[in-house]
Amino acid sequence: MKQALNFSWSFIDSFEDSFLKKLDPKRSQKVDIPHTIKEIPYNYFSEESYQKVTTYEKYFDVENFKKGHRYFLNFEGYMFLADIYLNDTYLGKHYSGYLSVNIEVSQFIKEKDNRL
Repeated sequence: MKQALNFSWSFIDSFEDSFLKKLDPKRSQKVDIPHTIKEIPYNYFSEESYQKVTTYEKYFDVENFKKGHRYFLNFEGYMFLADIYLNDTYLGKHYSGYLSVNIEVSQFIKEKDNRL
């Protein structure tokens, strides 16, 4: 069974170590994925406007959760690099370049209140 997680992410246009515990809702905005961190004009822009570290956070429950089953996160593509955490467990540094990335999370996921 697949469960889409595209909607209602919290986004902050920067990163701080404190974000690893929880994002400040006053500083974040709600976005749906796919998402661009900044819209830029066609005729002139600086790469610094979009080449930076940003933060996304998503809370979710697993529909029809069954202990002992295998669970995977499938990212259909993000630009370029992501440090991925699930429920305070670091799942690693993953390179994409808009290619699909699959991560098995069976031992870290729970039925309710997952934080990605």
